[in-house]
Amino acid sequence: MVNSTRTTSVEPVYSSYRDEEDFQELLEEFLQSAQVRRHELQSSFLAGEIDAVRAQAHQLKGAGGGYGFEGLSVLAAQLENVCKYSDSSPEEIAPLLDDLVDYLSRIRI
Repeated sequence: MVNSTRTTSVEPVYSSYRDEEDFQELLEEFLQSAQVRRHELQSSFLAGEIDAVRAQAHQLKGAGGGYGFEGLSVLAAQLENVCKYSDSSPEEIAPLLDDLVDYLSRIRI
């Protein structure tokens, strides 16, 4: 996590499509990419690249619903929105980023 004192969940997150055989391979690929995206988000934030964080959150917002992770879309939309404002401080962004990173780390297939 970036730097938060917030309590995160340890409960795994499953796709609403997890029981659909046609989605299994796609979900496996998404799981792998989710871990990469998690690290990219953190790296971008730590480098002060808030525009990159916003763009990554935007991509995850769309992907979340498409892969059956509605909660991901909600968290990504929140992060994207706060990153849109040039006066948003790292202290405002960090908790939302932490929530999104936590969610990504709990995705299972």
